[in-house]
Amino acid sequence: MRERILIMFKSIIGLFIVCILYGCSSTQSNLPGEGAATKTHTLSAGGSKKLSFKSSGCILKEGTLKNEADFASAGSYGTLVVSNSNSNSAIDQYRVSCGAAPVGETSTCVIQRVQGSGSSKDFGGLNCPDMKFQLVNFRSF
Repeated sequence: MRERILIMFKSIIGLFIVCILYGCSSTQSNLPGEGAATKTHTLSAGGSKKLSFKSSGCILKEGTLKNEADFASAGSYGTLVVSNSNSNSAIDQYRVSCGAAPVGETSTCVIQRVQGSGSSKDFGGLNCPDMKFQLVNFRSF
């Protein structure tokens, strides 16, 4: 009888641990951008190139560079400055690095935050509606 009680006790403890771990893994996080609408932004990247990227809340991701010029590009890089559209003050800076872009094709770009710590508080609340983007010092080679 004592062995059965010990086995039941261990089983209940095991189930309790599994339930706790499941609860922790399924809890939504409060990271900026979680559950926010995804928007696509397109900026002129000088000449016949266009930089497109997505934002989810205040998080920038998934960049591409469309080459509409009549010559190929071996790669491109520059700085994306993010400011508050109401106060016009720069809050974040991102490094943009894009791969080779053949004529009429797109290349993938890496967008990395290098300065700033902007959050939804800095950009007008959920989905960051007050974000304004400016591409500076963008070079192609």
